[in-house]
Amino acid sequence: MPRLRIVYTNAKSAGQIYVPAVNWGLFVAIVLAVALFKTSSALLSQAQQRTSADLREYLAQLYGGIKAARLQNAVQQLDARINKLALMPAFADSPLSRDLDRQYQHLQEQRARYHKYQPIADINIVEGVAVFLVAKPDIVPLALTQNLKHNKVLHHFQVFVCVKTHDVPWIGLAKRSEVVYLGNNCWQVLLNYGFKNDIDVPAALRHVTAFNFNLAEQPVSYFLSQIVVKNPAPKKQVSSQTGAAHPLAHMARWRKKLFGHMQRNAGNAVEYFKLPSNQVVELGVKVDI
Repeated sequence: MPRLRIVYTNAKSAGQIYVPAVNWGLFVAIVLAVALFKTSSALLSQAQQRTSADLREYLAQLYGGIKAARLQNAVQQLDARINKLALMPAFADSPLSRDLDRQYQHLQEQRARYHKYQPIADINIVEGVAVFLVAKPDIVPLALTQNLKHNKVLHHFQVFVCVKTHDVPWIGLAKRSEVVYLGNNCWQVLLNYGFKNDIDVPAALRHVTAFNFNLAEQPVSYFLSQIVVKNPAPKKQVSSQTGAAHPLAHMARWRKKLFGHMQRNAGNAVEYFKLPSNQVVELGVKVDI
């Protein structure tokens, strides 16, 4: 979800929040609904029709899901019986066997693609600390891959920072950071904050004592991964590379525009994490939705 400004109105409950953008959007939607339907009976009639249509669609999907589940169960029972009776000729042509063959072929293809990758030999190691902010601690930062791809530069120290907000009002400095050394001068840092804490990444990193370097004496660069949402493509767009229809061509155009608008108007990450603006580098890609 795009980053939005959230105001917590109660220090004891994480669920009592005020989101200005969402609240004002709801206000505009209510005014438009009142102007469009004019009376409550007209609004009720439209709601009943929509509810009936949703219920019919749900029952149709549920009935189809039951049939699919029964079919899958029957196939699994048949495969189990074939395997139990050790009928190898029949098992070789069973759905389970074909599925295992497809999985094996997929693993072979993945292995072949992996062996094609070659290490980059012309990477320049520069002095300083690179701090990469990530949404999840177990993923490779997009900014890191883009920096290696285009600039062929790697800092001497790499710090991967993930900020996590918990459902408690405040978390003290004693439990602020969790540090894991990944090897080759790379650290993974998880910063824990309560929903009433002010998030300040540079200040939190200055209190980390697990580093084998002094952060205050090193030039620090903060890397942000930026994903730019493209404008919605025509409904029947065909890929120029594969000649196939776009995989998200079925998605409603207004939903694409709404998400793109929210993404472009998301909160500023530099201000949100209190990063020094003259030390921030943003790298990313454009994506379709």
